[in-house]
Amino acid sequence: MSMAPPPHTAHKLTFVSEWEIIKSMNRTLTSSPLDLQDLECFLALAEHEHFGQAAERLGMSVSALSKRCAHLENALGIRLFDRTSRRVNLTQGGAGLVQPARRIIAEVEDFLEVAQETAAGRVGELVIGYSPGTGPLVSQIIRAVHGHYPDVHFRLVQVLSRDMAASVRGGRASIGVCRSVKARPRGLRSLVISRIPMDHVAMPADHRLAVLAEVTLEDMVGETLLASEITAKALRPESSAYLSAHGISIRVEPWVSESHVLDTVAAGVGLAFITSGFLGRNSRPDVVSRPCASSLTPEPLTSYLIWRPDDTSPIVHEFVAAAESLFPTGD
Repeated sequence: MSMAPPPHTAHKLTFVSEWEIIKSMNRTLTSSPLDLQDLECFLALAEHEHFGQAAERLGMSVSALSKRCAHLENALGIRLFDRTSRRVNLTQGGAGLVQPARRIIAEVEDFLEVAQETAAGRVGELVIGYSPGTGPLVSQIIRAVHGHYPDVHFRLVQVLSRDMAASVRGGRASIGVCRSVKARPRGLRSLVISRIPMDHVAMPADHRLAVLAEVTLEDMVGETLLASEITAKALRPESSAYLSAHGISIRVEPWVSESHVLDTVAAGVGLAFITSGFLGRNSRPDVVSRPCASSLTPEPLTSYLIWRPDDTSPIVHEFVAAAESLFPTGD
């Protein structure tokens, strides 16, 4: 007495049979001079079962359609249709190829659509490197661009300003937003998107200078001034000379984040120049800031948007255009 295979076995046999059909078609299509129009002709005739109607749908002659279908049958080695003087019917073998053919057409159409969207920069990923403190600038640009490129994934990677040029040159980021004082990164395209004065001094909340409305050069005598590499380069020559002449030490710190700056200041290691919005982004009770006198204020902190000159990606150029529109600095 024969027994029917368990349901899962029957399902497996059906799957393997269909998979073998697809593999057979793939082998044939890669070794024979077939194209997608052969499959489109096959599907149109399978759906209409009438040469005239199928040919009209495809915008071709009945003779051309008949030749296409005969070519496909010869290439596959399978009779796809039973033809009579009045009707055209799928054979059993032809019926088994309808769904695989539809999937091939759909996959190719999807492939071409994704390729076109990618070429236009409308899909994919844009990696943006940004240095500490530039996040608000980057977020404004992304919001302006995202509506035009909803399928682009914007991936943000925090990179120190001193490492940003190397990151963009090396392709680890397509866009970089970093800070400097005067020098633009070499070998890259750049756009100034902001200039912010470092016109405040951060200090512990209980520091002797916290009672002042404004901090002058004379007030700094006896203090240690903490600075990043960028801030140290931003000190005006007259300020640097005065600080040196009055024994005010400048200590360059390897800060990696804005919170790192405040941790160092709160610990009483020294004072630090910051922008007016610095504490607004990083409010904490143990650190306060006071405005600087103009004679003490360093050169403005400049934020640059940088990208590779050979990058032709539409989304990169859209990002740059949005930055120019949002932050028209003139250079």
